Amino acid sequence: SSLARTIDGLPLRSWMLSVYTAAPALGLLGAVLSPGPSPVARGLIACLGCLVGASAGAVFRKTKQEAAGAAVLRLLAVDFGGTPEFELRRRIRDVRKRYGVGANNRRGSDFEESVLADVYASFLGLVLDRPEHDPSDFSLLRRLGYVLDMDSVIVGDVHRRVAQMLVSRGNNVRPAEDKLLFLSSRAFASEEPEEVGIYELGKIRRILNVPAKEAKRRIASVATAMYEKSLKQVIDQVKTQTANSLAADRVSFGLSGEEAAGMNRQTYRRIAATLVTGGRLTEDGRQTLKGAQALLQLSDETAASEFASAAGPLLRSYAKDIVDRFAEGEEAATSIARDVAALAARREELGLPAEAGKRAIAEGILAALRSLFEQACGEIRREDEAAVIATMDRLDRTAEVGRGILADVGPEGVDVPPMSLSANTAAARKLFSLRLQRSLDDEAAPSPESIASMLELTEADVDACRVDVCGPRLRSLYAEQITTVAEGGDPLASAKVLVSDALAKFKLPSSAVDEAALEVYKGQLEPVSERILKASEKEHLDATRKFLELSETDVRALHLRAFGMVYEDAVR
Repeated sequence: SSLARTIDGLPLRSWMLSVYTAAPALGLLGAVLSPGPSPVARGLIACLGCLVGASAGAVFRKTKQEAAGAAVLRLLAVDFGGTPEFELRRRIRDVRKRYGVGANNRRGSDFEESVLADVYASFLGLVLDRPEHDPSDFSLLRRLGYVLDMDSVIVGDVHRRVAQMLVSRGNNVRPAEDKLLFLSSRAFASEEPEEVGIYELGKIRRILNVPAKEAKRRIASVATAMYEKSLKQVIDQVKTQTANSLAADRVSFGLSGEEAAGMNRQTYRRIAATLVTGGRLTEDGRQTLKGAQALLQLSDETAASEFASAAGPLLRSYAKDIVDRFAEGEEAATSIARDVAALAARREELGLPAEAGKRAIAEGILAALRSLFEQACGEIRREDEAAVIATMDRLDRTAEVGRGILADVGPEGVDVPPMSLSANTAAARKLFSLRLQRSLDDEAAPSPESIASMLELTEADVDACRVDVCGPRLRSLYAEQITTVAEGGDPLASAKVLVSDALAKFKLPSSAVDEAALEVYKGQLEPVSERILKASEKEHLDATRKFLELSETDVRALHLRAFGMVYEDAVR
């Protein structure tokens, strides 16, 4: 009120606006100004003045409370931004004492519940109405709570009142609820014992109808968002920030050291990525990174790792472009030395250490291999066998060039990813099978073993592919040679040499060879089964069995199925 502001501007003390001052003052004034000369008349008027002074006590109390509120608001308006917290808190305490509404009496509690609570609630409402999570809002609210020095019970009442206000608004208050949960958790975080803060926050949750687990998640999301804003300021103003202020923000927002460390690493990586966007790290950029490392409190090892994550992709992309040109046949093998020098120069421009640079180059080569492999998979799905074979040849050239580049790029002894791909097994087996067929048909074709190694096929996968591709060829070769001998061609001894040479190429497991031999022998039995053999037929079967390197035990089950009924009929 205007009266409160006027009183605040006057040099009055609290006792001047009390019943104990007003009653005797008005009584004396009445006696002095009494129109009657008799002592009785003056006494009556003096008593009347005392009664008026006594009845003005409630008015005085309200006026002093309003004057104290006006004084507090004036201090907040003038000194809130620039005055140290402890000094502003002391001034507000002095104002409250001046008007008799200090913290340690009943009138002080009434003053906090009415005037100070309204100030705090108004500011809290303004913070909740802001759509974004701004760390400065939290800092200002925390500062306001500190300088007002209100009882924690009253602070809890204010938060519950604001929560009820949010519920009454209905829909579209989720961001404000999240922010209120976060601000409440931080306002009660310092309460002792810890259960007090949990209890107060539980009241807010019940008003907002938010389960404890969900509230914890939503509080963490706001804390993370606010810390990210603080880190963004680090990105924008590396040279003017301090590590202590960032650490204070982490504690204020209630983030664990591990969570903040992860976000600090991400921020350093973003700073590094921005500095090397043009493909070069300048000297000024190096100094900026050094300052960011100290600010974000990162170890040398961690900073180097995050910088490699930021700058490595640029070198990786450059290396991929180089090997892609080799894969397309646009570069001669003699240019490898030139390209190695270009890669080394680019690594130095980016500021990458030699070890990290070599790993990035290896990853670029692997990216080129991966791209070709995925292209081959698409061609397999389209059943374009010629295109698949051409792509595999490019895959071989890329791997060969990649190994050559890595051999020439220093330093030695650096662990780099192997020139292999974790591939889909079905696709990898298909590519190996095609390469195997080609190598069997053309002795000048590349070996299929390089594909097996590159695509990380297991020994079992390779054996399965060989059985699928070479098994039918072996059976056909057996049958062809047996037929040739039977028709008067070369003896089985000569045919045995041809088969041995084929087996050396096929590299089939012994079990697959035995299975193919039994299959061929079974085919020789079928034309003469279910009847008594002629001598020449028996000689042919015995010679075939020996040619197939089968024992009598191996073929006994086949003979039983072929001649068992004939023998049984003969016995009868």
